[in-house]
Amino acid sequence: MRSVRERSALSLSLFAKSLFVSEKNLLEMEDGKIEIDQQALTRLFYEYCVSPLWVLVGEGEMLLVRQFIDTNSSIQSALEIGKSVVKMHTLQLSKIVKRLSQLEEETFKRNFIDTNLN
Repeated sequence: MRSVRERSALSLSLFAKSLFVSEKNLLEMEDGKIEIDQQALTRLFYEYCVSPLWVLVGEGEMLLVRQFIDTNSSIQSALEIGKSVVKMHTLQLSKIVKRLSQLEEETFKRNFIDTNLN
């Protein structure tokens, strides 16, 4: 998250406000002391086009629209870009759901084994 804040060029205070979190919680999220909450994750997605998959597990591109911010984007229509972004977001969301399911399954297995073997 720190890299997103630094790229935004916003102060700690303004970035925290944009995510609806306190400065203290933002710093703790950046340092990995607390998990990012759903609201902040959603705000990162909608306000900064940051991939939830990248935030949660470090996979994929940080910015979902990176490939559209180039010289070719000026010749594409807004509708084409919008359609592409929706497709990309749908693909990212399906990857997120799949990865979260895997993580939940792994956690369940670990907890089951710990509970039954200890």
